[in-house]
Amino acid sequence: MPERNNFKKELTLNQIEPGQKVKIVGITGGWGGHGRLAGLGFRPGLIVEMVAVHPFRGPVVVRVDNTQIAIGRGLARKVIVEEM
Repeated sequence: MPERNNFKKELTLNQIEPGQKVKIVGITGGWGGHGRLAGLGFRPGLIVEMVAVHPFRGPVVVRVDNTQIAIGRGLARKVIVEEM
């Protein structure tokens, strides 16, 4: 598991506001979630920008490089990020 910086606030991806950029520091949960997120390119050290948080428990949309990716909030809760 990567060493975590205690001076920055850690959140989960579903807690981020649109327009905010964060760095992925870890992924929690079982192999299913890990595999799905890895298949989408999510990994520790990756910088992502929140594009949209859809209402009524809809998905969140993040930008990775020039690609927008929508993931469910349950999966987003497994992605540990730190503010930049």
